Amino acid sequence: ALLYAYNARLKALALVGNAVVGLVVATALFFGALSVGQAGPVVPAMVFAFLTTVAREIVKDVEDLEGDKLHNRSSFAIRSGPLAAGRLSAILVLITVGLTPAPYLLYRYAGDYLLLMMVANGLLLTSAWSALQSESPESAHRSSRLLKMAMVVGLGALALSNARLY
Repeated sequence: ALLYAYNARLKALALVGNAVVGLVVATALFFGALSVGQAGPVVPAMVFAFLTTVAREIVKDVEDLEGDKLHNRSSFAIRSGPLAAGRLSAILVLITVGLTPAPYLLYRYAGDYLLLMMVANGLLLTSAWSALQSESPESAHRSSRLLKMAMVVGLGALALSNARLY
C-alpha cells in the first residue's frame, strides 16, 4: 500500500516520498526478522536502513534535479536548493554514525561489528562530505554511491554480529 501511495502521489512531495522509501526498506528488515521470531535485535538495522535510505534519496533528488524540474516534482532539493538538501543528507548520515555503537552496547553485538562499522562509518562520513558539496549532480552521485557501499558494509556487520545472537 505504501509503494502504491508513493508511486501515485507521495514521490512528488518533498521529503515525504523520501521517508516512505526509507520506511519500506526498514520494514522489510523487520518483517524478515519477525518471520524467524527475532525482531528485537534487528531494530538497529531498521534505524540505520531508514536513515541511510532517506539520506540517499535526498542526494538522488539533487542528482535528478533537472529532470524533476521538467516533470514539476516538488523535491526538497527543488524547494530548498541542492545545498540545503546536501546538508540534510549529511545530518542524517551523522546521526547514523552517532548511533553505530548502540547495537554493541544495547544488544551485545560482537566486537567485529565495531570493526566493520568503522569501515562503514568511513564511507558514511565521506558520503556526508560529498553531500555537502552536492550542488553538482556529480557530487550527489558520488555521495549516493558511497551510501550504497556503506549500506552493504553496515548490513554485513549487522548480519555477522546478529547471527551470533541466535
